[in-house]
Amino acid sequence: MTVAELIDRALTLDSDDYWEVVSELQARNDAETYAAAVELTRDANPDRRKLGVDILSQLGATRSDEDRPYRGPSVDLLLERIATEPHPHVIASILNAFGPLHDPRTIGPTVAFASHPDEHIRLAVVHGLFQHDDDRVVDTLLALMEDPDDDVRDWATFELGSINTRDTPQVREALAARLTDRYVDVRHEAIAGLALRADPRGLAPLIEDYEDGWEGPLIDEAGEAYVEAGLIAEWPPPE
Repeated sequence: MTVAELIDRALTLDSDDYWEVVSELQARNDAETYAAAVELTRDANPDRRKLGVDILSQLGATRSDEDRPYRGPSVDLLLERIATEPHPHVIASILNAFGPLHDPRTIGPTVAFASHPDEHIRLAVVHGLFQHDDDRVVDTLLALMEDPDDDVRDWATFELGSINTRDTPQVREALAARLTDRYVDVRHEAIAGLALRADPRGLAPLIEDYEDGWEGPLIDEAGEAYVEAGLIAEWPPPE
């Protein structure tokens, strides 16, 4: 299919099928696809603008940075767009795109949306800050770990607890505060973050949740971290 045909097809699809077509466009990583995506970001239709952003977010992502000539220009373009974009769905797509594009210039514009009333935009803020070790990022994630939306708290706790390596009393206290979160996934991410920092406050909840049936790689990684820290002798714990 041509680039134009793939774009027309993507605009008729939802969810997984949509992203399958977007991924095909991203893999092309050529001047034609880049130009078409840029043109879409200028369209009056927000669905078309969103598609353009989604294509640019990981255009050539399967290649090394040296083989992604459109990464820098895409960041430049989306930094311009985020300043004037009125539609929440497109704003969220731009913020989400900042994650894989991973440019420190995006941090300031991203954290500016951290208190936005739309929870989808606040969640996109977390995704947009992925793998940045910066004081502004840490402060924003600390705030979003207390967000009223379960998914926002969950991803913020994951990002700060397991992806970001910052280890300060403030980060540990924030993780410990999530041990009593009403949403079990947030609780589990908090346990994992405390385990990686060898903080013993996550150990009792870890064992409790294991005995209640928590299974999977996350709990095993947390248990093994506590073994490495010398806080327990073995994982899983003996019956």
